[in-house]
Parts: sequence; structure tokens; C-alpha cells
Amino acid sequence: MSDTSSDILIIGAGIAGASAAAELARTHRVILLERESMPGYHSTGRSAALFSEIYGDAPVRALSRASRDFLFNPPAGFAEHPLVKLRGSLYVASKTQLASLATFAAQPDVGNAIREISAAEALALCPALRPDYVAAAIIEPDASDVDVNSLHQGFLRLFKYRGGVLVTDADVRNLERKGARWHVTTAAGDFDAAAVINAAGAWADMVAQLAGAKPKGIQPRRRTALLAELPGINPDPWPMTIDIDESFYFKPDAGLLLIS
Repeated sequence: MSDTSSDILIIGAGIAGASAAAELARTHRVILLERESMPGYHSTGRSAALFSEIYGDAPVRALSRASRDFLFNPPAGFAEHPLVKLRGSLYVASKTQLASLATFAAQPDVGNAIREISAAEALALCPALRPDYVAAAIIEPDASDVDVNSLHQGFLRLFKYRGGVLVTDADVRNLERKGARWHVTTAAGDFDAAAVINAAGAWADMVAQLAGAKPKGIQPRRRTALLAELPGINPDPWPMTIDIDESFYFKPDAGLLLIS
């Protein structure tokens, strides 16, 4: 396979691009381009990393359920350690949010994965919560932390094993169709392919516009998140805790508390 010519060229080597590349390299010649010096620098490396069958809208929840078998039972040799670790997710509501909690819990696919608990039970599970804030809660016992780095690296190793080529520092500068091929100019050189997959994440509109496609309104934005040290407190037993209206969440992360 040429290092510059392929059947499929994928722009963006985050979790979406890496996983697509690994699968497509089974039957096609694939080149994976990454604008940074290493894959996973942006959204993939900053994920809250939770497997949950109830988070997000209906299509997202369906995709999560479809991912369960792979995450909990990955192919032999895909990763050295388990990809998931049981965490649990706790959704809390104040008195003014009780209707939102009830509506959320009433959805059939949500209701099958949760149980309702009292405010006192929620406070016992997560003592960082204020008693005057929590009026009711639900718990998803099977929600689990995901080792994003192991998952991402597993796909990249599989991609390489199947003959794929990863090119870093390859910011895309021009993208045009000539005849039956796409021609891509990058900071790392020129490439061509029969098909291009745009997996550029928050920069997907910029790549799409280079190809002459109509933008979708996707914008790269800063994410407000911090890691807090809790002196004398080990938060690791706490569940992922989410405000029912998603105005905040926090979860244990390597002895610290990730708050967003």
C-alpha cells in the first residue's frame, strides 16, 4: 500500500476516526490523518469516560446499548486490561426538578436500567451533595468507567495490524475532487483516496467546507472542567453524579474529583 494513496482516507484520529479506521482496514486500504502530533489530543482525551445505557437522547442510548458487548468483552488481545470498571451513575433532582426526573425515568429504555432511591440514599452514596439540594434521585447501577486510552490505543493497534497508515501533524489545508479521486493537501504532504471520511470532531465543519459541503453549525468550544483534590476524602466509591437538567456533573478520577 502506498503511504499517500488509499481506498479510504479518514480525517481525525480520535475515537471515532480510529475505530472506523480499524474496522475499514479489515477490507480496504486506509490512511488516517491527524492534525496534532498524537491522536486523541482533544475530545477523546478529555472524555468523562462513562458507559451508560440511559445518558443522552434515544439514538445515543441505543448506540450505547449496542456497544455493551464490545466494551465488556473485547476481542482477545485488544487491550491488556479491562476496558470498563463498575461505577454507577446517580441522577439527582431538587424540588423544582422533580417533574424532569419523573419524565426522564418514565422512558421505557431508561426505566429498565434504573431504580428510584430516596434523597437519604443518594446522600449516603455521594456525601458531597448538599442535603438541602437533593429532593429525589435515581441510580443506574451498571454504569461503568471506560478506560478511554486503552480503548483508543486498542483501535489504533488494530488499525496498524491490519495495514493501515497513521499520519500525524497532518492539518488539512485543501480537499478537492478530481475525477474519481479525492486529493488532500496537508501540512504532512499530499494524499489521494477514492473516499474521504470526515471524523474531525469539533472541526468537522471546517473540513466539510474544504470539500464544498454545507456546514452543519458545528463549532470548537472550550470545555469547563477541573480536577479537585479533596484532602482527607477518598471519592473513589462515589458514583458519577449528574444533575437531572445536566447543569453539572462530577465523578471520581484517579483519586481526584472531575467536575464540569
